[in-house]
Amino acid sequence: MTAADVAPVVVPESLSPSAGRLRRAPRSPTRSSRMSDAFIIVSNLSFSWHDDTPVFTDLSFTVAAGRTGLVAPNGAGKSTLLRMISGEQEPDDGTIRRAGGRVAYLSQRLDLLDVERTVAENLSAFASGTQEAERMNLLARFLFRGSRAHLPVGVLSGGERLRATLACVLCADAAPQLLLLDEPTNNLDLVSVGQLESALGAYEGAFVVVSHDERFLAEIKVGRWLELSGGRLVERGGPAGE
Repeated sequence: MTAADVAPVVVPESLSPSAGRLRRAPRSPTRSSRMSDAFIIVSNLSFSWHDDTPVFTDLSFTVAAGRTGLVAPNGAGKSTLLRMISGEQEPDDGTIRRAGGRVAYLSQRLDLLDVERTVAENLSAFASGTQEAERMNLLARFLFRGSRAHLPVGVLSGGERLRATLACVLCADAAPQLLLLDEPTNNLDLVSVGQLESALGAYEGAFVVVSHDERFLAEIKVGRWLELSGGRLVERGGPAGE
């Protein structure tokens, strides 16, 4: 079985991030070079480990509309860079300017949800302006049907918790304009990877995905490829070997 063989998460096409819901994303995202269109503007960013080993030096780039994939060897600092973009970690030097609009950061810890509350209760906290019947319908589209929607988040598998987190973040009253995901396929089985691909395929907002899985990045139609290596960030045309 491959990820393409699994049942997808079905997301309504009529919903958009700006309205707090989802709409199917365009298949050919574009990236504007104008600073005024950027969600994130990174200027002269530098960071070193505690032993003064440089991780990256003088990085400057922008994140605008579309889908960006960030790849790098292990230990190159890609997760660190994503935490800085989100505002969770500070650089040693340089600036990060964030435009208006909500930025949602999904770390590898998947710690946005209250593990003591059920999936349905968590969605209610994120989307309190939505009627209960609509929330249950939305959860069903993320494969939380019937009693599954009333399971505590703490008992969910890694793939289920990721789906629950995406449901809450993407269907929130204040939907994100930029989604940051750190190695979202880590520890997922093929079924869960396929469901994640389906959910991200239906997301219309901008996102940056850090991943070692270039097949996954190609599957979710990443339009901009960035590689962090040797402390430098370079743009390339697609997956390695193309």
